Amino acid sequence: MVHLEEVGPLLFWLQQAHQTLKLAISHAYKLMGHEVSTEQFSVLSYLHAQRGASQIEIARATRREKASVSRILSGLEKNGLVTRSSIDMRTNRVELTETGKAIYALLSPIGNEIGGKVLGEIPRDEVDATIRLLKRIAEHKIGIGSS
Repeated sequence: MVHLEEVGPLLFWLQQAHQTLKLAISHAYKLMGHEVSTEQFSVLSYLHAQRGASQIEIARATRREKASVSRILSGLEKNGLVTRSSIDMRTNRVELTETGKAIYALLSPIGNEIGGKVLGEIPRDEVDATIRLLKRIAEHKIGIGSS
């Protein structure tokens, strides 16, 4: 069991790892001439796998607030990467445009390449254990105010 005093360093290093990868990937996208944030790319990636997803489905899958997803989609739509269409008064379906599909195909290998460079130096058993740990953390259901 992890003791309370051990949680702080774990959270700190999770944030540091996330930020390091995020900055490296964003920088690589910019070097290729694309101003796509990692947040926007996560939505493009989800839409690539789940064509015609609703904004609510995107929010759940990417673990973002609905308002945040709406802002991300507005930026993607402005840049011609997605289209939104109303299904009813409360539901929008989101699709990748042909440009969005092309940008996804172009940028998709970058995260894998950067991740491969980072993880390539770490023994396979440690990578596997880290993946299992992160999945358990991500799948843990925590309510606000829970202890």
